[in-house]
Amino acid sequence: MTELDPTIAAALNRLVPPVSSDPVSFLAAAKQRREALATTRRRRTRRTLVVALAAGVLLAGGVAIAATQFDVLPWLDRSTRSDATFSVDPNTRYDGSAPAALRCPGAGPGEFTCSPSRAAFHGKRTYVFTERIEPQPQITRDRLLEELDQAEQHGMIDPATAASLRLDVETAGDDFYRALSLLASVRTNGGGSESVPGQPGYELVPPDGVPLWVACHAEEGSFTCRDLAHSLDVPVGTPTYMLMRSDDWVAPRRTESPTPDIAGLFHAMLGRDLQPSEIRILIALITVGGEAKTSGGKVVPAQ
Repeated sequence: MTELDPTIAAALNRLVPPVSSDPVSFLAAAKQRREALATTRRRRTRRTLVVALAAGVLLAGGVAIAATQFDVLPWLDRSTRSDATFSVDPNTRYDGSAPAALRCPGAGPGEFTCSPSRAAFHGKRTYVFTERIEPQPQITRDRLLEELDQAEQHGMIDPATAASLRLDVETAGDDFYRALSLLASVRTNGGGSESVPGQPGYELVPPDGVPLWVACHAEEGSFTCRDLAHSLDVPVGTPTYMLMRSDDWVAPRRTESPTPDIAGLFHAMLGRDLQPSEIRILIALITVGGEAKTSGGKVVPAQ
């Protein structure tokens, strides 16, 4: 199971308005939309959905828009000295080895060569394995409808909320789902730096030009690595590594990237503004999970 990048979710939270606190009006509007769609809605084949709304979160995935069509990464890139933002290509895969540690004496800008190490040790330019890039689950309108059905059957979401979301899912445009999948392809790795004791706002990071996070692949007995930050279309299965602290790390003030312009991004991807039904789906995307936790596992109508 995967989720939207936390930074993207936070930006979405600032984009969408609060859900109406009047459940009667909310459900009446849903009933009107259902009646309006009754004559035009066609039956859709239900398929098993990999993404789990049962966990309480509407998840975004799907058929990725080709990078040649739209490059989403510059809009969402939050890379700093300690964080690395990248996008995942679900159509390519790396199945090579991933040692527990790599020694990379030439670590720096661009690609550099590393050698596997049996165990991590404290020393300059030693990277430790963190994870392999996971595929992003695909989603379509039919799959999301199926998951809503399953969640309602298992009592994870109440019938009124499910009915309203189901209408929104059906009225949202196909281009909206493609945009969501592109949004979900972006990830940010962070948390590898250390705070400086007695100096709030400062952090320990590698020297200039030395990446904290890298993506690597096997190549003729050695490994070729590159900075994970700003990386476009990283293949699924690619191992990522984090640099171990050494005595030459520096302590600059932590920098924060501006909040992504999600409204502008959607307009650029869709060539139009978001529709009301699409905004409500985004609201569910960022609120349903929290409601599930605070209601003991059941999703209640948004207040």
